[in-house]
Amino acid sequence: MKKLMNLLLSLTLVLALAGCGKEQSATYVLNFSQDGVSMVDTQVYQATGDIVTQMDENVVIDLSALDDTTKELMVAYYDEFYGAMGTDVPEGVTFSSSYENDIYTVNLSMNLKEADLQVLGERGYLLLTSENGETVKVISFKQTCEYCEANGYVLQQ
Repeated sequence: MKKLMNLLLSLTLVLALAGCGKEQSATYVLNFSQDGVSMVDTQVYQATGDIVTQMDENVVIDLSALDDTTKELMVAYYDEFYGAMGTDVPEGVTFSSSYENDIYTVNLSMNLKEADLQVLGERGYLLLTSENGETVKVISFKQTCEYCEANGYVLQQ
C-alpha cells in the first residue's frame, strides 16, 4: 500500500510539474470609436505556465472620417507619441508605425525572454507595478488576461 501511495504521489507531482510549463496564448481585441476616429487594438499574449513570454500588439486607427486639418493634427500627435517609442528600441522589442490612406498603424512585438523588463518599464512599453505598488518581476498571463477583460478587451476564440 505504501508503495502504491508513493507511486501515486510521484505521478501527481510529475503531472503537476508538466502542467506548470503548459504553453498557452490569448488574443484580445478592443474596438473604440470617438469623434470620428475609430481604433482597433489587437493584443496577442503567449505564455509558458503563467509567465508571458511574448506580447504582440497591432493598433489600427482610422482617421478617414476627419477633415484634412484634423487628420494632420492627429497624425502629428501620433507621430510624436509613437515616434518616441520607436527610437532606441530595447533588446527583444520590434516597433513600427506608419500612416497611409487615412490609416495610422502601430506594430509592437516584445520577446519577454530576451527583453529586460525594467528597461521596458522605464521606457514606457509596459506598466510594471502591481496592485500593491511593488515592481513586477515577470508578467502574469492570468493577471494580464484579467486586466484586458476589465478594460474592455474581448477575448477572441
